[in-house]
Amino acid sequence: MKDAAIEFIQKRFLLIIFLFVLLRILVAPLVWHPDVGNHVDWGARFYSYTPEKFYAPESNVWNFTWPNQPPGSIYIYAFVTKLYEIIFSIVWFLNVNISFFPSFVVPFFEQNFIYGMLKLPAIVADLLLAIAIFKITKSKVAPLVLSLIHI
Repeated sequence: MKDAAIEFIQKRFLLIIFLFVLLRILVAPLVWHPDVGNHVDWGARFYSYTPEKFYAPESNVWNFTWPNQPPGSIYIYAFVTKLYEIIFSIVWFLNVNISFFPSFVVPFFEQNFIYGMLKLPAIVADLLLAIAIFKITKSKVAPLVLSLIHI
């Protein structure tokens, strides 16, 4: 019985992981926590305050709260925010210049897409961790199931 369960999970592992990751990506923009507002604000202000003055007392104007995370996190938020600005400018360009572009997607990109994008680094990290658990524990049922539950 154990061998059949292991074989079933091993054969369908990539499909199962793909479905879980797809579900998380689809739900990510819809689920919101107040801390995500901080992350958006920190990512946007990183470029205006510059890295040298980001934590400085004179850079004390924040929409939500002052940054209380290490620079590595702030770099990720800044990168994702810049990537969002690029993607949104492309969507806006298409909306303005292509008459058959579905304009109903613009409000989604404007309001929710950044929240989903900020969650992508964590989703990718969870995916890599689940794959690592799978690779290390290929022959045991419980860790295989745990790796799928983790994702």
